[in-house]
Amino acid sequence: MREANADPSLFITNGENERLKDKAVYFIRNLPEGKKSVELTESNDNQVIFGELSPNILQQLNNTLDMGYQPMIELIPKPDWGSCE
Repeated sequence: MREANADPSLFITNGENERLKDKAVYFIRNLPEGKKSVELTESNDNQVIFGELSPNILQQLNNTLDMGYQPMIELIPKPDWGSCE
């Protein structure tokens, strides 16, 4: 969270009580069943998945769909869609 004119700060939360006011990152531990720790000597092994969120996440999703996926979908010939509109 960041208040106006305040220095950035780092805090950890599950997001239930705090509202997102600025950018946030998330980390998900994705381990096989029975494994309890992340392998630190390997990279890009999908044991830790991470990403970034912004306060306007729905607008970003809308933009991605409108500017990224919709133009690609519109290139697919109509007969290939079958009964879909």
